[in-house]
Amino acid sequence: MKTRKTYERAKKIIPGGTQLLSKRPEMHLPELWPAYFSKASGCQVWDLDGQAYLDMSYMGLGTHTLGYADADVDRAVQDVIRTGSASTLNPPE
Repeated sequence: MKTRKTYERAKKIIPGGTQLLSKRPEMHLPELWPAYFSKASGCQVWDLDGQAYLDMSYMGLGTHTLGYADADVDRAVQDVIRTGSASTLNPPE
């Protein structure tokens, strides 16, 4: 199981294995909770083994009303990145 092996390896070099207290397997189901993901869309996340889960806990670090990978939000963010996302001046937004 790639997800579990990745987590076990990470615990040897990263404090807590993820550095996210709210998403640490020990906070939920230590032997079953997917600490790492390969994809996220809507309210689902997929672990490194391709197993899909409904993210009903915190969806990231807080509530995401639109879920993961919302097409409209992704397009808007990409548009802003293309115009330059960092400057010493202020954007009009």
